[in-house]
Amino acid sequence: MSPAFCFLAATALASTTPGGGSRPTYSLLTLSSGHTFRVLNSGPMLDGKGRRLALAISYLSPARTLQQLEASADELFEYLRPHAEQQDDKDVVVIAKVGSGPEEADYEMLYERQDSGEWKRARGPRRPLPEPAADPEADERDLAAERAAEEDSGAWLALVDAGRFEQSFEVAAPFLQQRTTPQGWAQTGKAMRASLGKALSRKQISVMETHTVPSAPPGRYIVVEFRSKFAKRPVAFESVTEMLCDDGKWRVAGYALR
Repeated sequence: MSPAFCFLAATALASTTPGGGSRPTYSLLTLSSGHTFRVLNSGPMLDGKGRRLALAISYLSPARTLQQLEASADELFEYLRPHAEQQDDKDVVVIAKVGSGPEEADYEMLYERQDSGEWKRARGPRRPLPEPAADPEADERDLAAERAAEEDSGAWLALVDAGRFEQSFEVAAPFLQQRTTPQGWAQTGKAMRASLGKALSRKQISVMETHTVPSAPPGRYIVVEFRSKFAKRPVAFESVTEMLCDDGKWRVAGYALR
């Protein structure tokens, strides 16, 4: 893999941490296992000519041993693997940033898809780890906000499943309402659901707290992701982006289906 690459970001970077300082901000990605990762960036990895190389994620790691680093990488890989398979990626890259200051270093894990369809960890770090940066606060996640966002996303998806697109527009965040019209929203929703068929199942696979999402102003966001099954698409991924609005309520500001 060429060393000249960049992320087509799904999680944007900023210049300071939530508490100040010079390190990049991070998003808090919590998987269904309950493990939380401080994600710096995620999305397709591109070479210098803009060609897609892999699906990748980078994160701040508190690992003190290579075994801990590998276990975290394997868990993040298993989270990304279904997405990579859906998008026909042949490689998944997990990059852990360990340490701080002059001792900070990146540790890359490469997972390759074999001709058989099976995946194999093809490369991993072997050099010793530096002393990790200070551990984050135990209460770094806003659990009350996550619960409110998850509840609202579930109620909103129920409206969409029932074909109540006008109502789903009415209860959405002003940010979403300003980007389209009720008629346009309903037309798009009906066309999308006609191509998918009836929703058969939906399982939440992650929740992410972040202050930045693509094409949106800085703010407080919680992205709730589901693995879903529809009558005409057996494997789909739905992401509902919840935004903290001026009235203190979490409302849907975006929806993506892949």
